[in-house]
Amino acid sequence: MPSDAALNRFFTPPLRRLSLKRQRPLEGEIAPMTVLDWLSLALATGLFVYLLVALLRADRA
Repeated sequence: MPSDAALNRFFTPPLRRLSLKRQRPLEGEIAPMTVLDWLSLALATGLFVYLLVALLRADRA
């Protein structure tokens, strides 16, 4: 059975190549937001509004 270190050395180079290609924006341009970026932004905004409304309701009571 191969050791974990041998497996890591075998799989790391392809993963590095994939991650470097995805993380680099084009020269002189800003990388467009991905679907997950928009989802994170929407969830954060929703949580902010929810907490703000909860605080305002607690202030009335």
